[in-house]
Amino acid sequence: MTSPSPWSVTSGIAPDREGRLIVEDCLGNPVCATSARGVQGRRKMMEANATLIAAAPDLYAALERIYGRLLMSDRDGDARITDEDGAMAEFALKKARGEE
Repeated sequence: MTSPSPWSVTSGIAPDREGRLIVEDCLGNPVCATSARGVQGRRKMMEANATLIAAAPDLYAALERIYGRLLMSDRDGDARITDEDGAMAEFALKKARGEE
């Protein structure tokens, strides 16, 4: 079970006074915080990680929908999905559900 989406990125200050970015759900509840302590150019890395994390629910929903439609159209003979593409999509969806 995940927090309700959409998720967004907000700025926050950790108790140790180090800046971090916080990912929140649509109700304003924190989902996670990103930090890149000791890494050169860490603000850009934090922003990239937080943005990717915030997009996770939308990416999951899009992949699940597209993969389902591809499977249906492949059964009807309208589209082709390679075994490798299918395995990649299935793995990603299972990993997101905590099954891998």
